Amino acid sequence: MRKAIILKKDNYSRIGTIATIKFLDGKPAGITDTFMFEGSCYKILGVVVPGSSEILWNNSLEGIYDCRIVKVEKPDSL
Repeated sequence: MRKAIILKKDNYSRIGTIATIKFLDGKPAGITDTFMFEGSCYKILGVVVPGSSEILWNNSLEGIYDCRIVKVEKPDSL
């Protein structure tokens, strides 16, 4: 379970929830990664890649990624 902060979250009727997420462990966002934020557990379903490689590079240096997410149940071990 990764530690992260949701900076922005938008819901879209066709694709679901897209969130701008800052990961605190310095690793890139990955599909199926799970993270906790404000007591809820989320799973990453996809990572949105910006059209500009410069934006991608700058965001990755800061650990910030735009991801499609879904809220999931917390694992019993937490």
